[in-house]
This record gives sequence, C-alpha cells and structure tokens, in this order.
Amino acid sequence: METTGTSTMPASGVCASCGQPIGANRTLEQVLDKLGLKDIDVEEYLNTARDYFKSGTNKATTFAKENPGKVAAGAAVVAIGAGLLIAALNRE
Repeated sequence: METTGTSTMPASGVCASCGQPIGANRTLEQVLDKLGLKDIDVEEYLNTARDYFKSGTNKATTFAKENPGKVAAGAAVVAIGAGLLIAALNRE
C-alpha cells in the first residue's frame, strides 16, 4: 500500500475509501490547468475532503441522536424556507 497525505491507498490504483480509480481526476486537473492553477495535488485534496466527510458524518449522527428535537425543527425550517422560495419564484 502507498501512503499519500493522511490516507492509505492500495497500490492497485483504486481508492480504499470510495473505490474510484486513482488518477480519474485527469479532467479536473485539465480544467485547473486552464484556470492557471497548476501543480495542485488533486488526490491530496480529495483525501482531505474524504477525511472531513467521515468525521463530519460521525459528528452529525451523534448530534442527531442526542438532539432529535433540534433536528426536526431544523428540517421544518428548511421545508418552510424551500416552500417560500418556490412560491416567490413562481410569482415572477
């Protein structure tokens, strides 16, 4: 196994976290090159994002279990806000 940043990836070229082929980000790298953003290690950024999602998901799950009322209230606020936004867009 190779170690890149904080994550470990198998030498086969497949991400251990998501199963995507390593190097499949070539199109993204080409877009970044056209924007003048060269020498960016996309894999490193993706690995960092995966680590944040893993820890964030655990935090969100724990919060939801400890505070079901707050989660329900938040979902209600989002639903009401979405309804108001849709109504405003339909008026135009």
